[in-house]
Amino acid sequence: MTGLILPDFRKLHEFTMGLANIIGTITVITAMMLFVRSNGLSVIQYPGKVLVKPAPVFLVGSNISITCVSLGQNCNINEFELRGNEKIIQMERFNKTAAHYWMVNVTTPRTRIFCYVGCVDSDKELVCVASLQSGYPPDQPKDLICKWRHNNMICTWRAGKQTLLETYYTIHVQNERTGKKQILHTKSGTSSVTVPGDHLEDVSLYKVWVKAVNALGNATSKGLTFLIRDIVQPDPPDITKVEFINNSVAKTIIHWRNSTSPKCRFELRYRMTSDPGISWTLVGKNAFNISGNSGHFYNWEPFKEYEFQVRCNLVQSNNYWSDWSTSFINKTPEAVLQDRLSLNLNSDNIEREDKATLLKHLASLNPKFAIIRADPLSEVLR
Repeated sequence: MTGLILPDFRKLHEFTMGLANIIGTITVITAMMLFVRSNGLSVIQYPGKVLVKPAPVFLVGSNISITCVSLGQNCNINEFELRGNEKIIQMERFNKTAAHYWMVNVTTPRTRIFCYVGCVDSDKELVCVASLQSGYPPDQPKDLICKWRHNNMICTWRAGKQTLLETYYTIHVQNERTGKKQILHTKSGTSSVTVPGDHLEDVSLYKVWVKAVNALGNATSKGLTFLIRDIVQPDPPDITKVEFINNSVAKTIIHWRNSTSPKCRFELRYRMTSDPGISWTLVGKNAFNISGNSGHFYNWEPFKEYEFQVRCNLVQSNNYWSDWSTSFINKTPEAVLQDRLSLNLNSDNIEREDKATLLKHLASLNPKFAIIRADPLSEVLR
């Protein structure tokens, strides 16, 4: 029986690795010889570098020094050319391998520049590419506010002017009793952060501040010091019913459901819906009589649609009111006339235009009343 001849796996592995190296070398050489089309010119990527001073990221309005350096040249360089923002600029030669250009009062937020060399006997070749970015250092974060909602601390602040750069904010939360500190990072451009309340203590005093950082500098907000119980913001109440009662005076009764602590103070505001631009009327503390989860005040006009909102504030905390509740809209009843109203307008002392104006006003109190003309000089409102 003829025996099987097994291959030498060690030599096979060496052959395979050698073949892979050859293929890799060919791939690299091929990649280096790839041509790039740019502005109609056939160019090959050419080794070199761009020196940008003071830096590739700079203050808006700065003067920028651009130096293009060709490394390992393989042609007789005739000129250096700088391209960017659809402009072609002839650079000033330093020597055989470097050229320079001043960019004055640069205000464009982002610019991409390309350095080319012009060879005597060949096409222009790309030396290198650089990205420039102008912007501002961050302003000091201001108006830092922290509120406690649903076992989380939500902090917001005003970032200031746009920096035109990636600007990151970190919020620092320090327990003044233990000295422990948490640092939370935000995404670029974010002006709020939610701090989980799992590791925050009700009885401890906390200090919070915000730090802003970008490539041009940093700034830190003023610190905020508080106890957790002092920054609680309750949920808004939910209005369930609105009643209009007209006995001797017009009385409005508001009913609501409150999901927060019963130890709350409440405020009410209202407005007519007929004019969307009309401002809200806040019912004064002494005019809004509260009993449990309802309250009343004395004021409404007949046959008008009103919009109501209510909010609450914890008695133990004077800092934050809840948001205003969802609007509740209801319409008041029509005016009630006790007796049939008759007007005899025959008097010569009343002008005809005045009669019409008076009748229109009376009709506006109750649109269902009809105006019946009894005779040319008499009108009866029913």
